[in-house]
Amino acid sequence: EGATRHVSVHAAGVVIAPEPLEDIVPLMRNKDGRPAIQFDMDQCKKLGLLKMDFLGLRNLTVIDDCRKRVEARHGRPLDVDNLPLGDEATFRMIAEGHTVGMFQFESSGYVDLLRKMRPSNIEDIVAAGALYRPGPMENIPLYVSSKHGGHPVYPHPDLEPILKDTYGIMIYQEQVQQVAARMGGFTLGEADMLRRAISKKDPELMEKYRVRFTEGCARHGYARELAEQVYAQIEKFAGYGFNRAHSAAYGYVTYQTAYLKTNHPVEYMAALLTSTAGGKTNKKDSAAVYIAEARRLGIAVLPPDVNESRADFTDLVDPDARPDRPGTIRVGLGAVKNVGSTAVDAIIAARREGGPFQSLTDFCRRVDLKVCNKRAIESLIKAGAFDSLGQPRARLLAGLEQSMKAAQARAKEMARGQRSLLDLLGGGSGGDAGAGPVADVLPSLPEFDAKELLAQEKDVLGLYISGHPLDSVREALYQRTHSIASLRDRSDGDRCTVGGIVSGLRRTSTKKGDAMAFVAVEDLTGQTEVVLFPKVYAALDKELVQPDRLVLVRGKVSWRGERRAAEAEEGAAEEGDAAGEVTVVADEVESFLDGPTAELAAATAAEEYLATPTRGAPERFVVDVPTAADDLGLQLLLAVLRAHPGQLPVEIRFREEGRALVAGQALRVDGSGALARDVGAIPFARPQR
Repeated sequence: EGATRHVSVHAAGVVIAPEPLEDIVPLMRNKDGRPAIQFDMDQCKKLGLLKMDFLGLRNLTVIDDCRKRVEARHGRPLDVDNLPLGDEATFRMIAEGHTVGMFQFESSGYVDLLRKMRPSNIEDIVAAGALYRPGPMENIPLYVSSKHGGHPVYPHPDLEPILKDTYGIMIYQEQVQQVAARMGGFTLGEADMLRRAISKKDPELMEKYRVRFTEGCARHGYARELAEQVYAQIEKFAGYGFNRAHSAAYGYVTYQTAYLKTNHPVEYMAALLTSTAGGKTNKKDSAAVYIAEARRLGIAVLPPDVNESRADFTDLVDPDARPDRPGTIRVGLGAVKNVGSTAVDAIIAARREGGPFQSLTDFCRRVDLKVCNKRAIESLIKAGAFDSLGQPRARLLAGLEQSMKAAQARAKEMARGQRSLLDLLGGGSGGDAGAGPVADVLPSLPEFDAKELLAQEKDVLGLYISGHPLDSVREALYQRTHSIASLRDRSDGDRCTVGGIVSGLRRTSTKKGDAMAFVAVEDLTGQTEVVLFPKVYAALDKELVQPDRLVLVRGKVSWRGERRAAEAEEGAAEEGDAAGEVTVVADEVESFLDGPTAELAAATAAEEYLATPTRGAPERFVVDVPTAADDLGLQLLLAVLRAHPGQLPVEIRFREEGRALVAGQALRVDGSGALARDVGAIPFARPQR
């Protein structure tokens, strides 16, 4: 006891000294080999050493990347450090709460604050960053009412110059110092010592400074009652107050991201996606949210392509761009699993030298297979990077090995100087002169179903690009649940309801031998782990938590605690495990297709169906479905139809495509109201007369 528990290094702290540090303090090597001081920051301070924190924000890289893209697109410089601060469209987007991808403002709490505040200038943005903290947060209603129609109330008219920009409310540490100087006669240095004393909540020091402040106020002509009132505000505030200089710097970065997203959405979202899905951070959940936001902005997000993609996400020039459809983003090759930077460089170099790839075999001949190996090419195929060549992914995967062998044999022939008759006739391209276009010889196989194609995309990209298994039930899903992405904005122990598709299941037992499970549930915004403790798991229909099932989970948000408790039960907890992860501890799990909302939808659909007039007996039972209906949903629809056998043919209409599919003799239904009700219970399907 009393010994140092472990060694840790400040993530951003740098110690500066006028002479070599090894002459002053003991040093060590940290994990990456860099020197670190063995004293803690308080000991360094006592020695008179200067410690400074240098923060590295990923957002600064995004801003700079976006700047370069805008300059390349428009051919003129963009000074991101001197943006116009009164851009109305930017403030309108912030006030509407469309803050996905903006620095600081992405959480639901901030969105709620901004919608109430309706920022109209940079000072509001700076203030928002300082207000959304414990302590100052209780002043949000007063700030909002004073800004919109109310009249700022100053403790004394002399304080108006200090508190004018924040509508009479002390928000910043600098304001505390200025108030102490103006009313109590403190120097700014003494006022900072006052702020520090209060922040440490030392009763003796707080009383000492209270006496000094009130006496100073009396000397400057202020009433004792007013002095006590102002000091009480200072006491209440100082422990949580934010530094205005810090808030202003952060606020400007926030404004930069908001301005770029508003005025250069394609370039900004491409830079943002590069920093998440394509970078070392590998924040796939964030990337899924950003892709959804890009599509909300009217930006098409296309899968990677060996003939078009660069290493990063690319913003494409759209000659027909307009406000509701500003452009297109192409996923970068670097975002594909198992495709390293050397493989990407080799692909781009071969494309630059010999033009677009004509086939898989052509690709294998021209790209160095030592750096772009079979595993990398398989991942590219699964990601859709060869789709533009016109061959199904199933055939490309089945024929890959043969294409690689043919390319390797060709390379050996060329190395030995053996040239074919076609070579001698001239033509060809790239490093394989005279080869000409090379057609693939691929096995004749059917394409994978939609479910398998999406699963492969998710495996190699970490997210879905061409679609999502839940697209067909999107609207119904979010009418009943919180998005998984929003769980990070909720507190430990908050009640929540999440829904989605089961993407993983791990059964285990407690130390006592009771069965329990961890279930991965995924919606369109991300994935979370659901903990099923023995009591809940024992009462559960185990079929509900099988992979690919649609489920609804009711429970509570857990930040580490319950997850650690679950693993302790299991006997598998390790130090530091699950840190920073949000999970859901389930009280109840049910099929997404059950419950009151589904029943209401079913009743409404049946009522509409039965109320629709017909001319004579119906000739067919028609079901309207979205084109995006996934394989899982269509299988469910098929099961419902088969449960109501009869004589009527079934017609499935795909609403976006304007096409229809008529089932064969094996599928006939009774056309009853009960059938209409059951079909209506499927969130994406609607029976039609």
